[in-house]
Parts: sequence; structure tokens; C-alpha cells
Amino acid sequence: MKLEEVFKDEMRFITDEKIRKLIVDCNKLVPEYFWTCPASTTGKYHPKVSLGKFGLIRHTKLAVWWGIEINRCWSNEYLGRLNEIICALILHDIQKNGESLDKQGYPTLDNSTKVHGAILAGKIAEESSESIDRIITAIGGHMGIWTAEEFKQYKPENQKDLKTRILCYIVHLADYCASRKCDDKALQLSKLEFND
Repeated sequence: MKLEEVFKDEMRFITDEKIRKLIVDCNKLVPEYFWTCPASTTGKYHPKVSLGKFGLIRHTKLAVWWGIEINRCWSNEYLGRLNEIICALILHDIQKNGESLDKQGYPTLDNSTKVHGAILAGKIAEESSESIDRIITAIGGHMGIWTAEEFKQYKPENQKDLKTRILCYIVHLADYCASRKCDDKALQLSKLEFND
């Protein structure tokens, strides 16, 4: 599988060819487990739609959807932000568990939750354009407050450039929203009845 094939529906919103190329170039960084593993090994922080086979792909698609939705309500748009949001979210978890899984299907990367984004960002940091730099920073800090302190330079609140800070917050919020157990809450709310 290839990122541009699996995420073709999401990539249709990307108009910048340089950003599309970045996604294609990152195929070499995608470990085999990405294509089939769940978004969570414990199921503790993700909705049912993101669990099971292909769960990480579904989580990524949901995060992109959230990114587009959050961007709609953000004022002061700058040209290209949607390109950057979608790219960062397609790439944000491609090495969520490190470069491989162990025999039991668990991450080989120590402290993977807090460091996976920053380590991935470092792997693609040789890209030099301003837009790519913002994308790399957003990938590095997509865990927001849960980003390891040793990578605090990626945290959204530490971004001095306004465009970068906004992008980082949108990517973080989209990933966070996509990881909430909204299906459980929806089921709970659907059972509520009120006297009228």
C-alpha cells in the first residue's frame, strides 16, 4: 500500500504539489504494521472505529476530517493552511509505535506515546521550505501537552510564529478529537429519555 492511495480522498484537498510530494516521499518511512494495526493496543483512548485491523488508518482519516472541520471555524486563514493540516495529519502517526512492533504486537519505541511524533519529525526535517518546516513542527508536536519534555520545542504553545502555532494547535486538536471515545458517549446519550 501507499499513502497516496489509501488517503487519496483526503489528498484531493491538497493543492500544493510540493506538499503532495512530501507525502509520497514519506512512504519510505511507513512501517509495514501501519497498514493493518489498531490505533491503540489497549483501546483505552480511542473510539471503537479506530480499533482492530486497519484501525490506525481509520484514526488517521478521522483526524484529517477533524482537521478540516476545525479549520473551518478558525479565523485569519492563510493561503495553504489546509494543505499543511491535511499533510501533517496524514503523516502524524505513520511511526506511532516506532519502526516496528515486537512479537506481541507492542511498540518497540520506548515511551512511544510521548516521543513518536518528535522522532518522526526529526526523520523528515531535512526538508527545507517554510511550509514543510511548519508541517514537520506540527507532526512533532501533535501530542500537545503529552509531548515529552525533551522535545518541548515542538509543543504548540512554544511556537513563536503565529502561522506555525495555529497549525500546531489545529493538528493537535484534530488528533485529540479523533482519539476520543465518542462512540461510547453517543451510545450513552442515545439511551437518554426526557419527559416532555
